[in-house]
Amino acid sequence: MPEFHWNGKTQDGHSVSGTIESTSKEAVIASLRAKNITVSSILERAGGLRPRWGRVLFGLLILTGGALMAIVAKGTRIDCTRSGAAYDCMVGTTLAGFHTLYSETIPGTNAVSVEKRDAISGKHGRPASSRLLVAAVRGRPFSTEWLQNALPGSDHVAAEINQAFAQQKAAVSTWQVEIVPMIVAAVLAIAGLLLLARGLRG
Repeated sequence: MPEFHWNGKTQDGHSVSGTIESTSKEAVIASLRAKNITVSSILERAGGLRPRWGRVLFGLLILTGGALMAIVAKGTRIDCTRSGAAYDCMVGTTLAGFHTLYSETIPGTNAVSVEKRDAISGKHGRPASSRLLVAAVRGRPFSTEWLQNALPGSDHVAAEINQAFAQQKAAVSTWQVEIVPMIVAAVLAIAGLLLLARGLRG
């Protein structure tokens, strides 16, 4: 919205001046007339665009921060298809819950369990985390990446897969992602979009 600098006089004859954002000179004059101020001069200021574009750039910066936070959020995706008495499972590590970094197929999968790591406090501590262990008929269990505060939780994901195995479903797919970076990303995205909207609206 444009910014206008005006000079005028009150009903008592006192000189007054100020700066106001408005859609037009006419709207400024009408607004001041309603306050019993007679406008003697009015000038549109080029500086009125600075706050607007500042908000736009700041909004874009916050949106970028949100995108980076989403990228930092690790996740796991497991897709299993029944193959005889067991399942062939593709286990993928994802970024932001959808972009697959790498994946591995584990043939003959018959169970999924959970391994947990307790939080350690102190200077070099770590938060609590968990990972899934995908057990196959042959070979050692395949372990997914350690995830902190995963949603859905690892216990829920393992129970969902094992239940599908027990019911001998044709296929089962599930996923999980670290929730804290995703929440931060969502908050930054909303704040960035609001700033952009305000800046573009003027």
